[in-house]
Amino acid sequence: MRHDYAASHAFRHAADGRIRTAFRPQTPQERWGSHPDALNEDMRELGLEPEPDEEFQYLPGSVPAALALASRISGVLFTPALLDGPLLGGVITDPVPADAPEGDPLARHALRAFDRRLAEAIDGASPDLQRRAAIAEARRQCERAGVADHPVLAEALASAERGETPPVGHDSPLTELIRGYESELTGHPIDSATGEWTANPSVDPPRSPDGQRTIFSVDTATGMSACPSCTWHRRPDEEEREAVRPRWQAAISVRHALSPDARRAAYSTHFALVHEGQVMADRDHAAAVAAMLRTASA
Repeated sequence: MRHDYAASHAFRHAADGRIRTAFRPQTPQERWGSHPDALNEDMRELGLEPEPDEEFQYLPGSVPAALALASRISGVLFTPALLDGPLLGGVITDPVPADAPEGDPLARHALRAFDRRLAEAIDGASPDLQRRAAIAEARRQCERAGVADHPVLAEALASAERGETPPVGHDSPLTELIRGYESELTGHPIDSATGEWTANPSVDPPRSPDGQRTIFSVDTATGMSACPSCTWHRRPDEEEREAVRPRWQAAISVRHALSPDARRAAYSTHFALVHEGQVMADRDHAAAVAAMLRTASA
């Protein structure tokens, strides 16, 4: 059984790494997998009619019935104590391949397509100069956005200047700040329990007490609170989004400046200058940066 905030519940039975039978508890007639009908009798006994007479049947208690089905298959009784307890989890990352791909890893970076002269100027600079250029550009964007004095951004840039550029962690202050800006930019809420923003809002959320339509509050499939720890949010209007966008872009560039690869850091921080859809787009400044890099590298 799976349930994501504001997403429909889902049941999947897998064996040997292959999904045999899968369905949504609210619509058990819509099944998929290698053996979609294998659990029909068990489903029927538990009230999950796999072939209902009505096209849109109402199934009260469909989620508990799906849990009972999972218990019947696995032999594990899903008690409230088990479901309310701490959940085990971990971060899954791809291992470093033994045979790393050959060639230039930035050959297809978007910067090369939008401004090859700037990309080539970065290529010709030393790693130290690439890093200093990335930091300078990130700081300039912070100044333009009015967040140069933000403690998280200031410390991140100071860390880069000291040569401390480890990968930015998922739970780092910088990442949390970026998620906060994304929440303001999109209207999607931040779960106060996890510190993460939720990307799948309810389809038809109710209106909040102030009359604004909220992005997230109730799972319309179950009528239950979709995210008890989420804070109320409303859809930001265009003026509000435009006010947040420069701060978000500046924070993203600071994260880019911390890339362990100095050349990648320079590519990514300067891309915001050459893409017309970016709030920091400035072709004249991009040309000035390219000229500076070529002069300093001569």
